[in-house]
Amino acid sequence: MNLDVFIQELTDTIKSGTEEDILKLMYFSNKTFEGFNNAGAGNLFKKMLLLPFIGFKDKDLQVTISEVELSESDRERFLKTLADKVQLECIANLTYQDEYKNISASAPIGKIGDTYKLVFF
Repeated sequence: MNLDVFIQELTDTIKSGTEEDILKLMYFSNKTFEGFNNAGAGNLFKKMLLLPFIGFKDKDLQVTISEVELSESDRERFLKTLADKVQLECIANLTYQDEYKNISASAPIGKIGDTYKLVFF
């Protein structure tokens, strides 16, 4: 899958998919999830990840991409947190605006093997 295909899938899923569909487009480290799960908050963790995207449902959102601007040491620290299998690619910027609302959210996109995912750590 190339990045453009992922961006289109991400856009369509956020507009009209279910929460489970959105979660399938996300990657989070097992270490992070285990920490929340051990504290009895595994479901809360998933809800927290979904929260920024729920406001875009059924909206004509725009998705743009920006370059990742991390120092080499920050990039190394980020990759160590996620494990070496994740390549940080770019940032997805989601926006929706009408005369009453202005919603925006951003999330990093990483590549795991040949698959792109929204990456959380």
